[in-house]
Amino acid sequence: MKRKHVLFIVVVCAVILSSCTSVRKTISTAYFADLKIEPLKEHQYEVIREVEGYGDATQFLMFGAFSKFSNETGVVGKALGKATYDAISKVEGADMLIAPKYEVEYTNFLIIKTATVRVKAKAIQIKTTK
Repeated sequence: MKRKHVLFIVVVCAVILSSCTSVRKTISTAYFADLKIEPLKEHQYEVIREVEGYGDATQFLMFGAFSKFSNETGVVGKALGKATYDAISKVEGADMLIAPKYEVEYTNFLIIKTATVRVKAKAIQIKTTK
């Protein structure tokens, strides 16, 4: 009888401690909340090169049905963020992307939503004044 209890506790602990993992890669805007941002002029930046990035996201209905991110923009937005991060991280010294073009593939099966995004943009470096 004790073996069954121990086995049950081990199984319960294994189920609780094993879970899905996600990695979130974002750029925080909290530090810039009070800044007044104006568009850059051409002489203020240098185009490094054109770049591509890819991102995908999947959402299971049972895990996001009641979430505020459960609509299509949620899963597409996550894939878009991943694609943008992938693109800018490929260019050393790049500060931002300009003129992005996105290709979005979105599928909605009954319980699973998936989005795949490809972004093409120009990576730029902001010129600093010395």
